Order: sequence, then structure tokens, then C-alpha cells
Amino acid sequence: MLVVGLFLLFGMISFYYVRTNLLTSGLYPVEETLLEAGYTKTKTGFRKKDANVIIDIQWNAKTKVFDKNHYRFKAHQETTFWKKTYVDKETLERLTNGQLSNQYGFVQYTKVNKKDWLRVSPRLIAHAGGTVREKEYNTKYTNSLEALRQNYNLGHRLFEMDFNLTSDKKLAAVHDWHHFGNKDDVAPSSKEWKKFQGYGSPETPSRFTTMLIGDVFDQMIINRDMVLVTDIKSMEISKEDRITQFKELVSEANKRDKELLDRVIPQIYHQEMFGEIESIYPFKHVIYTLYASPDSGEEVLDFIAKHKEIEAVTVPIDDSRLTPKFIEQVHKLGKRVYVHTIQTYESLTKYAAINVDGFYTGLLTPQDMAVYESVSK
Repeated sequence: MLVVGLFLLFGMISFYYVRTNLLTSGLYPVEETLLEAGYTKTKTGFRKKDANVIIDIQWNAKTKVFDKNHYRFKAHQETTFWKKTYVDKETLERLTNGQLSNQYGFVQYTKVNKKDWLRVSPRLIAHAGGTVREKEYNTKYTNSLEALRQNYNLGHRLFEMDFNLTSDKKLAAVHDWHHFGNKDDVAPSSKEWKKFQGYGSPETPSRFTTMLIGDVFDQMIINRDMVLVTDIKSMEISKEDRITQFKELVSEANKRDKELLDRVIPQIYHQEMFGEIESIYPFKHVIYTLYASPDSGEEVLDFIAKHKEIEAVTVPIDDSRLTPKFIEQVHKLGKRVYVHTIQTYESLTKYAAINVDGFYTGLLTPQDMAVYESVSK
């Protein structure tokens, strides 16, 4: 009995020693981590309900990839200990939208709600949800679920999306009703839009999953590092409709999780619009995009200096206000300059060379940005 007891004690000590070393090295047990993060084990993986959104996670041991509602998270490191899979902490934290630590060999999980999104975000903004890449086509302007999934998987975290009102005053992710609706420039109802198979540009045989603002927010609940930049065509609609749009946006966010609004960055197109949206909700991060603004460079600088919430200015690449001096003056105010829309590495290097901070793009990926930054040091 004594020998058996010593053997068991030695086994327990060895187990604890190896497990503690794994945790210390940054490898965490998948099952225990997901259970700590509030998931329950299912026949095929793990499941959790967050703000009424069902989140399913499966682990593919062959490819070393997690699938979370069709978003992919590839493990950087992986090992097996006592028939349990251990994966690197960084991947698990991104997967679970949380922070991991260990206390005396036990996994601890803390949900993370980041606040200062624009300051910590990547330099690329996926334009209209990003281009959908297929074998034969590169399709832009879909504002679709497929665009979000594919471009998130490519590393994007900031997504600019176009919105217009449906006939029943719901907010639809669509660039316009003439080219991307029924081709009659008439807004469908929200139910009709949800049943509609969306087009892209150029129009191809492919059709895409349409979304309302609530569907976009559901994706932001699944991935709490996803940030939305709104492109609401305010210059083309009445003030009443503009206010309706933002009230609908705030209402749909509040139905789910008010924290979502910290990850919404409205674009304003003229000075009056800032007061309109701030009276609806005090957005913490705002971008002043200049393609429809009549302001001179000096007027832009004066206006953004008065409002700390305006953290960036977006300028078309062919705009006369986009000068090295203007960029320098914006930087002196502690704010950023973005440009739109670039699709080539050549354009990226051209505008990065004059100290532009970020870029709206359909085709470039964070990997392209990383290549540029690695060779430009």
C-alpha cells in the first residue's frame, strides 16, 4: 500500500509539475479554458449564448484551427498532455474575447471590453466590409456576411460599411438601392431585404448574405475585437432620415449589449452632423470624412481641434487638402489621417511615405501592411 501511495503521490506531483510548466510557458488547456469562459461542451465542440447570439466553437486537430461561427483562429502552438489539447494563450484569448491567467495551476478567465479602439486598431479599414475573394472574381461593395467573415479571417478588425434605410425605416447594410437592390432605386422592406441575395461590384453570378444593422452587431458580439466604421449617406438624405438612422443603430445595439457602441465609429460628413449624432448618443470615437465636406483645410483643423471625440480625418486620395502640411497639422492635434480608397501595395507605400496613418482598402490585408512596416524600418 505504501508503494502504491508513493507511486500515486509521485504521479500527482509530476502531473502538477508538467501542467504548471505548460501554463507558465503560455500553453493553456482548451477544454478547461472554454468552460471557464462560459462555454458548455457539446457533441461537436463547445457552445455559448452571448446577448442572445449562439456561438459554436469546434477544434480541428489536423489543421490546428478553431472554427467559431465560420471565423477561423489558427493556433500558433499546440501540444497534447494526458489526452488534453493545450494551445497558446494568445490564440485562446482572441478566440474567447478575454484574458487568461493561472493561479496555482488553475486557469482563470476575465472577459475583456476594450475601450480605446481607434488607438489600438490596425492601420487598415476594410472598405464596404472588404472585398470577397473567389476563384474567378474579386467582388467589392457587398457589405455582406461573407465579406465580414473572409476579411476577419485575413486579419482585418476595422470594417467600414455602408448603410441605408429600408422602406420600414430599418437600417440595411447596402451601398445604395439602385445598384445593389432591385435595380429600381426603391428601398425594399427589411423582411424583403433579408430574403434578398445581394450583388457585388462588378456584378457576378455570386450572391451574398444581406444584413441589417442588428446582424452586423451579432457578428461584433461573436468577435469583440471587431470595430464598425459607419458610412451613412447623410449628404443624400434628409436630416430626419439621418436622425432615424442613428436612432435605429443605437436602439439595435442597446437590445444586445451597450458595449457595442464603444466599437462603433461614426463618420460625419459636415460639421452640423456631429451635433446631430452626439445628441442621440455620445459616441467616443468619430471620424470626419471629407469627400462631401466644403470645409477648407484650415476650417477642418479648427473644427476637429474643438472636439476630442473626432480622432481622425479621412481624405480622398485625390483631394487637394491632402498635403504633407495638413497631415502634420492634424498630427499636432493628436489625431490621425486616413485616406480612401487604395487597392495596391504601390499606393500603400506612396501615402505611407507622407505619414498617412491608415488606409481604407478592399484588397490589401494586414499581412501586406506588416510587410511594408517590416521593410520600412
